This record gives sequence, structure tokens and C-alpha cells, in this order.
Amino acid sequence: ENFERARDVRDSREIRREIARAQFSLLLATAEERAAEARAASPEERDWRSALEALNEAAEFATTSERQRQWRILHDDLVAEALAERLTFARAALSGDDEAGLIQARAALEQCREFAPHAGEELAALAREIEARERRPEGFVFIGAGPAALGSTVDDERNPPRTVELEAFYVARFQVTVERYREFVDADGYEQRRYWCESGWEYVQGLAEEERVPKEWAAQTEARHPVTGVSAYEAEAYARWRSERLGVAVRLPSDDEREFIARHSTYNRTGLGYTFPWGHDFEDGGLAELDELRPVGANPRDVNEAFRIQDLAGNASEWVRRSGESAAASGGYGFRGASNLMRPTLRERFARATKRGFAEPTTRSPMIGFRLAADVPNGATEPFGYEPPSEKERERETESESETAPE
Repeated sequence: ENFERARDVRDSREIRREIARAQFSLLLATAEERAAEARAASPEERDWRSALEALNEAAEFATTSERQRQWRILHDDLVAEALAERLTFARAALSGDDEAGLIQARAALEQCREFAPHAGEELAALAREIEARERRPEGFVFIGAGPAALGSTVDDERNPPRTVELEAFYVARFQVTVERYREFVDADGYEQRRYWCESGWEYVQGLAEEERVPKEWAAQTEARHPVTGVSAYEAEAYARWRSERLGVAVRLPSDDEREFIARHSTYNRTGLGYTFPWGHDFEDGGLAELDELRPVGANPRDVNEAFRIQDLAGNASEWVRRSGESAAASGGYGFRGASNLMRPTLRERFARATKRGFAEPTTRSPMIGFRLAADVPNGATEPFGYEPPSEKERERETESESETAPE
């Protein structure tokens, strides 16, 4: 009788072990099948949670060391894949210009918090980027932080290949227009010291009074055309003046930022990128047949579709800030992009996303305009925006101006 009872117990244990093994194998296969379905789905509809739920159920049946090892490998690989994909998707969604992208990024963040709570630092960074996207200035696009492959092996572009880490930033969708710049002129921006850096103020004071407007200003009558004929100093002064009105500290884009938005997307930050903002064929951009400036955004083909930023290759070239060796060669500034006023062969060269243009900051060319950019705060509690000078600072500036003003 005892023997029979012991045999029954042995048999039932064997059965339970076989059931556990079968259940484990079935749930692992289910998890892999659901993961494959997630990979096949569009990024907007992709959801990894079903696959991970099946995998978590399998953990109950991982009753041997070999099964536990197998489960851990599959679990860690799937979580890492899902986390990387959702973070990339969220950042791509944030670079869009509509509310849908913001909603998608928030949903992706919530998914990540469910299956990867251990990734606290990465999730906190994404949460900060979502907040920054919510607070972006009107007319600007949010560009997330991350690595960027820049440069070229073409000698005359003077732009050596490199990979840099870009901080998150905002950039205007359009170039600054004649209409907007006229507001600065009418507000006596050329006469107010606080908008000018030291070199810029020295430069503008050296101009005759009638020259304290963009070059050929009387001929710039089209309100929606990009303003041109401004030096880098004038562009910077306008940025400081505009900062007061926007409540956000805006500036010129850096050389690296400007190349990135013309060449890459959030999904492809470190690959070769595009030759031109729209692709690799110059003819597809609609610049070859143009020979005059157009209203900003009027060329629907000259656009980086990933960020929906217009006129990155043509219309007017754009001032940028330079640093390092390239800054020493051009006084801290340069330009990017081609102008519709360039001759066709030159236009194709400068339309390339990697092509650097060199000009002294005092250059006032009918081919060069500018667009604005802005830094993104690092955290939710960090001060954000432009802080106007205090009354005491304004008084000191006024005293300084009266001492240095020409008779």
C-alpha cells in the first residue's frame, strides 16, 4: 500500500514537471510570436506589452536553472529592444508639429514605465523632453538631444567627418522675414545698446545713420521674403530684441545644429543622412529653376519632412555660430545653405547639407539671411526664457551709451 502511494506521488510530480515544461515552452513561443507582431506593426500602433505579459507569465514555470537562464536572456533582450524602439519613436513623434505627436510620445513613455521601470534615468530624460516640447515657442520645432554624424570627406566643404553629442534645442520652421525684421528697425533696435555684443555695437556705431538698416533695405518690400543684407551682428541683435517679445532666449543656430536639421532625422542620427534636406538628388528640391527670393516656405520641396523645417537648402543662405577651428577662420560665424540668387552651379554646391560657407561677421550680402534657435532647459525646475535687464542694468547701459555716443 505504501509502495503504491509513493508511485502515485512520483507519477504526479512527473506530470506536474511535464506540464510546467510544456507551459513554459508555449508561453515563450507566444511571447516571441507577439514580439514579431509588434515589430511588423506600424510605429504608431506598435505595443510590446502583450509580448512581455506572456513572457512574465512564463516566469511562473521557469522551475529549473536552465529555464530560468533561458527566460532571463529572452526577457532582457526583449525589454532592451522594446525600450530602445519606444524611446526612438517618442523622440521622433516630438519632432513633429502637431498635437498628435505629443500624445504619441506621452503614450510611449507610459508604456516604457510599465515594462522598464528600471530605466529611470532614460525615462526621466524623455519626460523632460516631452515637457520641453509642450513649452516650445510658437513657430519653433523641438529637436531632441543625442548623437549626430556630421561632416564630409569632400575637401572643399572644409567640414571634417565627426560624431558629436547635440543638446536638445528649438529651431524656427522659417527664416526671419522682412516683415518681422522691420519691427526691430521701427523699434529703434539699432540705437539700443543692450541688444548688441561689444563687437556688434562697435560695428553699428561705425555705420552712418542712414546705413543703420539692412543693406538695400528700401528694395526689400516683400513682407514674407527672408530679410537679407544683414551682418551676423545685426542678426544677433535682432535675436536679443525678439527674446524680449517671445519670453524665450533665442539666438542663431550653431553650425552643428544647422547641419543636423538639414541632413538627418530622429530615426537616423548617426548614418550618412541625406545629401540635401529632401534626399540625394538636387533636381528634386526645386531650386535649379529659381533665380530670385521667394516668400518663406513657398517651395514645398525644400523641406526636411522629419522636422517639417522649410528652406534649409535655398531661398536665402543663413548665418550660424561657429566654434573651434572653423570659428577662428571666420570670426565666430559662417553661413549654411544656398541662396536663390547664386549662379546654378554654386547653388547646388551650397545646397548640400554638409557644405560650410565662410564670411566675416560684418558681411552684409543680399544672399544671406538667418533663422532663430533656442536652448531647451535641462529640467522642469530650471529657469526657462529670457530675463530682461533690471532697471539698474538699464541705467548703467544708458550711462555707458551717453559716455560713448558720438557727437
